Amino acid sequence: QQLGVSHDVQLPELVLVGDQSTGKSSHMSGLANLDLPRSEGTCTRCPLHIRVSRNSDWSCRVWLRKEYTYQPPEDGCINETDVTDEDPFFPWIKMPTTSILEFKTMHDKNDIEDVLRWAQIAILNDGRPHGLFIPGSGGVAVNMSIDRAAEETTAKFSPNVVALEIKGP
Repeated sequence: QQLGVSHDVQLPELVLVGDQSTGKSSHMSGLANLDLPRSEGTCTRCPLHIRVSRNSDWSCRVWLRKEYTYQPPEDGCINETDVTDEDPFFPWIKMPTTSILEFKTMHDKNDIEDVLRWAQIAILNDGRPHGLFIPGSGGVAVNMSIDRAAEETTAKFSPNVVALEIKGP
């Protein structure tokens, strides 16, 4: 899709959309054969883009795809009228270019849930370097529990994307 081949070849895709806590992550976990983060209440707070392909060895590369920057009003108040057709994700403002940041590559399926939760926390802390949130990097991911970090994010939701490329049998 990112290379534009979908104009020449029809690529299959599945989009899951639904109300909070209706089982979207559970359904996708079953389809992709991996453990996506799940919990009571709001867990997935930004879009996940999962691409799968066949390979003899399992691996998962995670990127952050940032098209928006978080610019809340100084008073912190967001009104319904702030959201318009031209600005549908206010206070997230569209940037002139998309930034794609490599987050982490895994070779163990057991790491995926924590890495995805930390990637989401990095997306929700737009003004901070994403490297602070990579497990094993020595940043916030070492010094703070994942639950506390999830509660203390700058934004509660984001239109920016956590992208996964999963290869495996």
